[in-house]
Amino acid sequence: MGMGSNPKPNGVQYPNIHRNSRNRTRAPENDTRYVIDIDIGGTYTDAIVSHGGGAAYFKTDTTPSDLSQCFEDALQKGAVQQGFSNTGLFLRKILVIRLSTSLSTNTLLERKGERVGLLLTEGRSAEYLACFHTPRNEGHILFPDMVEEVGKPLPDEEIREKAYLLLTRGITAMVVCLDGSADFPKGEDRVKTVIGQYFPKHSIGSVPVLLSSQVSRDEDYFKRINTALLNAYVHAALSRQVSGIEDFLRDEGFAHPLLIVHTNGGSARSAKSTAIQTLSSGAAAGIYGSQRLSSFYHKSHVVIADVGGTSTEIGLNQYDRIAYAMPSHVGDLPLDILSPVYSTLGIGGGSIARINQEGNVHFGFESVGAFPGPACYNLGGTEPTLTDAYLILGYFDENYFLGGQKRIHKHWARKVVQKKIADPLGIAVEEAALAIKNKAVEIIGNRIRRVISVEGGSPSEFSLFAVGGGGGCIGSDLMDYAGLREVCVFRQGSVFGAYGSSGMDIMHQYKKRMNVVWKKNDATSAQIVRALNKAILALQRHAEKDMLGEGFSPQEIRFETELELKSLSAERTYRLILPSPFLWPESAFFPLTGDMPAEKKIRITGVVLNARGDIPHAAPTPQPDGGSRKILKKGARRVYVAPGTFEDIPIYSWDGFSASRLVTGPALMESSETTLWLPEGKTISFDEYGSGIIKKL
Repeated sequence: MGMGSNPKPNGVQYPNIHRNSRNRTRAPENDTRYVIDIDIGGTYTDAIVSHGGGAAYFKTDTTPSDLSQCFEDALQKGAVQQGFSNTGLFLRKILVIRLSTSLSTNTLLERKGERVGLLLTEGRSAEYLACFHTPRNEGHILFPDMVEEVGKPLPDEEIREKAYLLLTRGITAMVVCLDGSADFPKGEDRVKTVIGQYFPKHSIGSVPVLLSSQVSRDEDYFKRINTALLNAYVHAALSRQVSGIEDFLRDEGFAHPLLIVHTNGGSARSAKSTAIQTLSSGAAAGIYGSQRLSSFYHKSHVVIADVGGTSTEIGLNQYDRIAYAMPSHVGDLPLDILSPVYSTLGIGGGSIARINQEGNVHFGFESVGAFPGPACYNLGGTEPTLTDAYLILGYFDENYFLGGQKRIHKHWARKVVQKKIADPLGIAVEEAALAIKNKAVEIIGNRIRRVISVEGGSPSEFSLFAVGGGGGCIGSDLMDYAGLREVCVFRQGSVFGAYGSSGMDIMHQYKKRMNVVWKKNDATSAQIVRALNKAILALQRHAEKDMLGEGFSPQEIRFETELELKSLSAERTYRLILPSPFLWPESAFFPLTGDMPAEKKIRITGVVLNARGDIPHAAPTPQPDGGSRKILKKGARRVYVAPGTFEDIPIYSWDGFSASRLVTGPALMESSETTLWLPEGKTISFDEYGSGIIKKL
């Protein structure tokens, strides 16, 4: 089930430019080709324009009502930067456009999705509703009266009657999720056919009918319901926006398909993408990008905090291996998706701060988004946000926000924070701003410590990759609060989702659930290996059909196989990447390696096959500048550094630092996309790539 409107292409070809493969080639110098990665967030749209000679980073405002507008704005800005007179000419030189978006995540966090009705197998709804815990204990996602049952053998009249009941209750999307044997997809198809006969698409009151088999084949019935439910909840909003972007590209004559970034680390055409696959896709892309950088900088323990305008996503990798929450969850809902985003918090620059019943600052689940935005934007915002607090504290220059793209106003920020936070608490407005920031640090810091604890590590071992537009303002404080070793910041950190997707290929992922116990040196091991290889071969045949539609022959596909494993001695799950697509030789499969336990037996719960096709993307590491930069001090600004204390803090240009230059805090570093706050007692040193490491004195 795809989201977009473009027809399926035949024989799509992607010419080489910095291919991530064994044979790298470049486009001729006189015929530069471009690769564009765009990450549309709730507040800002980030973009990276890559070509043979380097990359350019920039941000534009997100236009929530019509994402095609901010998408077009990003392309126009890229065209101007690269010397093109209009977007159409620029698009003729573009080979690949990859799109990630937080729209699905934000729709879920802000409870702005569809009113979904569920059609389940008879006798299962009460059990499901009893164990259904909607994220944050809110009832918006699913109401009990939005669930109906159909009995076996699926009589037409009963299907019609139950669908009619759901329609009369005001649903805007319907999900069919049947329990039973391996042929449940056929049953779901039949239910959809019957509904279509009685309530055709052109009739008044008809709604989209989505099948669980289109997004999950998991044998866990309730996990499959959750996955299908959330997919339907965000599907319509995402589908409308992606279709609008594709219409724009088609009208402008773009010759290649738009690629949608998936949470699992790949990308695909919209026709081969589902809404649930885009959940936190921008942040997920950033976490995959962090894996490249942790390897490049030889960091063995890394926790990533991607602080955006609407949310903060947290990921973790150790020894170049990403830690996956298995299964992935939204709130208390387990899902049949693989995501490197270990945790998502509704904390970002646009998050609204309020006073709770106990008289303390806290954050609700709402964000002001790009419009009206924080009060300091002077676009009608009436609620205090984290961005307003940063401005009051002195972190931002009113005239140089986003490199001067946007004029912000401390007066309006102070007015709102004074009224909503400072006056109710009886404190100064600067103290209220500091309380807002400290609450964000507490929430994010506690979650970082929890994630590290679950994975069995110590915070003092971990480097924090503080990324996203808000990562630089809060990274040093998170290091102190969570007890981390150091903070790493990157020149491309403010557009980290786009940076991560710039290294992605076409990828489709396939799963087969298993339930076998591997016993070391057991006589049944050869039989298990044969069964696993048979399952892998079947997945490969399925993948070859899908990848042919993406323009790749079987010979051009790279297969990667992983096993999902579960420890029998501890409730831990693991993923084992096999050295080859199939298991051979049989005697070399175990003992296990890496961070998995050396056990005599372990349960194999699933086989995961990734089918990849190489497409152009940016080089995997940032480009050095040869150490040509020279330090540039821009002046000083009055900053509220501690309760009751103001100081005049030096301001530096981030792009002005030469390699190995050491600066001691307090200090501020500004770039055209973000700001970095370095408190007292910290030092930062930059390298020739524009990356910096913050340490304690």
